Amino acid sequence: MSDEPFKVAIVGGGYTGLATALHLEILGIDWVLIEAHDVIAPQLGASIGLAPNGMAIIDQLGCLEDVEKRSTACRSAQMRNAEGNIMYSFAVDPIRQIHGYDLTFTERRIVLEIFYDHIKSKDKIFTNQRVQSIEHTKDGVEIYTQEGRTFTADLVVGADGIHSHVRGQMWKAAWNDGSTAFSKQVGQDVETEYGCVFGLSNRTNDLKEGQIYQVHTFDRMLGLVMGQNDDIYWFHFFKAPKKHTGMDLPRYTEKDVERLLAEDGHRIVKDGTTFNDIFNNRKTHVITPLPTHTFQRWHYKRIICLGDAVAKFQPIQGQGGCMALESTAAFVDQLYTALEANNMQKLSAGQIESVFTKTAEVRLARTNKLVGEGLTFMRFASWSNWIFRFIDSYVVGLIPHKWLASLMFAGSTGAYKSTTLPAPNPIYERSKAKKV
Repeated sequence: MSDEPFKVAIVGGGYTGLATALHLEILGIDWVLIEAHDVIAPQLGASIGLAPNGMAIIDQLGCLEDVEKRSTACRSAQMRNAEGNIMYSFAVDPIRQIHGYDLTFTERRIVLEIFYDHIKSKDKIFTNQRVQSIEHTKDGVEIYTQEGRTFTADLVVGADGIHSHVRGQMWKAAWNDGSTAFSKQVGQDVETEYGCVFGLSNRTNDLKEGQIYQVHTFDRMLGLVMGQNDDIYWFHFFKAPKKHTGMDLPRYTEKDVERLLAEDGHRIVKDGTTFNDIFNNRKTHVITPLPTHTFQRWHYKRIICLGDAVAKFQPIQGQGGCMALESTAAFVDQLYTALEANNMQKLSAGQIESVFTKTAEVRLARTNKLVGEGLTFMRFASWSNWIFRFIDSYVVGLIPHKWLASLMFAGSTGAYKSTTLPAPNPIYERSKAKKV
């Protein structure tokens, strides 16, 4: 029996990878993390919305207080049509009572920094290492990087995003083995129906912190949230001229940004403020396609992929990162349960396969459901048909605020909670306890 501890190799130092590393460290499971960028948490200007289900996992990981300090809790939302008329407004606060946590916004890098700061064994994180290939050995896996390093582990977690190289290596291993686990056409049915210009701007006019502003019109949705430090997180969702199929995602340029702004820049987001005003105050922006898909198999042999590598959500409901956190928690829980049953000794290939299979059993149905709901909500908010326009314009505003908030953030219902971390201590329950 090997004296070496069981080790997990994580490829990708983003949201999914760092959360996995932190959870493993808390439980005393050995790990190593390999990241292609030269730094963790690069300044890319991207924002992230954290729904209550994601905040619950962040709470369990011991990071909630830090995230609360550096994020903005959303308090109200106001929706307008293309003519600038308010269709309806509602308070977002009720979701704290319903789910125990707020809907919050912050920069993606801030959450990464917080996860990174909470990790004690930073010497296990290797940056500027790009995975070239992954080979299965008799007792584990070897990961070779373009920079000439070799990392050895018992299993690999692919947390390297939508363009996952680990996923490609997993498919390749199955094909080379003659396995039917993955079709040679896998990925060719990935659909990209929408795209988005994401941006970060300086304070503009009298926008208030914690307020969500949206403009809904045919095939477009403009949205923004006023955050901390006078930052505005904004989004310009658009329907692609033609639905794209396949993993070779559409490419957009600054000319596309200019075209979109020419068509929608005059839209009123708040009395006295247009979308052009926000855009002209920008610090950063990027345009990107928004594929929507869930791969139905996430693992092969000693490799499993999590997060965007296997499930891509429409970002409009803030569930992409949150569902990745749920999946990482489910995986680590299953792994720890298996190790504990094996006296914390190394797991066999069959036992690892069982961990992966049980993770998928826990996660796949909910992931499929929320990916589908996110796409439907995107179509609704961007008026993909006249029925959605009518409901949005004349019906939604009649729904009581608490019901509306509950409907808008229903994805937090039925969320996975880690069984190996301390139970969540919801903000709402804590605030009630303080009043007693």
